[in-house]
Amino acid sequence: MIGKEMYKEFHSSQDAEDWAKKYFHEWINNLQLKADKNLSQLLFEYSGNMNIVYNRYLRGNQDFSDKEAKEYSEDIKTISNALCKFELKENIIVYRYTHKNLLKLLFNSSKPKVGKTFVEKGFLSTTLVRDLLKDFAKEHHYNCVLKIFLPIGTKGAFIKFNDSLLNEQEFLLPPNTKFMLIRKSINRRLQMVYECKLVDQQQY
Repeated sequence: MIGKEMYKEFHSSQDAEDWAKKYFHEWINNLQLKADKNLSQLLFEYSGNMNIVYNRYLRGNQDFSDKEAKEYSEDIKTISNALCKFELKENIIVYRYTHKNLLKLLFNSSKPKVGKTFVEKGFLSTTLVRDLLKDFAKEHHYNCVLKIFLPIGTKGAFIKFNDSLLNEQEFLLPPNTKFMLIRKSINRRLQMVYECKLVDQQQY
């Protein structure tokens, strides 16, 4: 809850699946059936390793040739436009495991204060169910968690492929999403938890 606003939190894969079927049934089916082969392929590749490439391009962390830049920009626009066709019909909570060092870069501060804002220039992959990726987070030595409050009207979409190796229950946010830090705490696993609320989105 933020103030008087209630946010839906998911406690199991079944909770997430039921919610996704309610709001994204046709979209998920189209991805599985490859109704739009180009978009389905781009999203499938994104869920593999291309998310790293796209986000390096978006964040300006790596130089690319003119040919690569043109190709990646077009791919990113295709994915972003598809995600922006959807708007949340209810407030929800999602999670993202990450490194403190990345948060320091995003906030431009080693000790971000409550009320501080940051813009994620890249895509942001999140999970609807926090505990699903705790082993994945441990393997990658992620040492903090973003607990993200997404209000009604947030642009983004549920992503699922039957042949995915991970049960992520993923909700994908498009580039250029702005967040505000509203609370900091430490969870039972002694990880820092940064609670953030989405406050703005600018379409790519």
